[in-house]
Amino acid sequence: AGASPGATPDSPEGIAPSSDNDHLASIFEQMGAIKKLQKDTFRATAYQKAAAALRAHPSAVVSGKEARGIAGIGKGMAERIDKVLESGHLPELEELKRDTDVVALRELQLVHGVGAVRAGALIGQGIRTLDGLRAAVAGG
Repeated sequence: AGASPGATPDSPEGIAPSSDNDHLASIFEQMGAIKKLQKDTFRATAYQKAAAALRAHPSAVVSGKEARGIAGIGKGMAERIDKVLESGHLPELEELKRDTDVVALRELQLVHGVGAVRAGALIGQGIRTLDGLRAAVAGG
């Protein structure tokens, strides 16, 4: 009652944190993979570090201000965390999802076991669709 989005004062310690931080980390991993695809290694590394820091954090992050206290989370990432906690998504990521490389990245991630990093590597090898992946697997 009256709690901010993402806050879970009534839930026992250890239940909500991983799911809240996993959502944030997943968004940052997607952003990192996209930035890597776009050859923006500085930002790709920043997103990957932030995702790892969020996954390693022992409790649910409930604000960007709180997240600033975590190594690997700077001002820009903290602002993005606030946006995700307020709306459940990152507008910047939604825009990037319309990019053709990002469309290929997301399609390849439909395969069980293929995450953002592996999908990026497949795209780097010229595999951009599920059909292309099937053909590559069939061809050895």
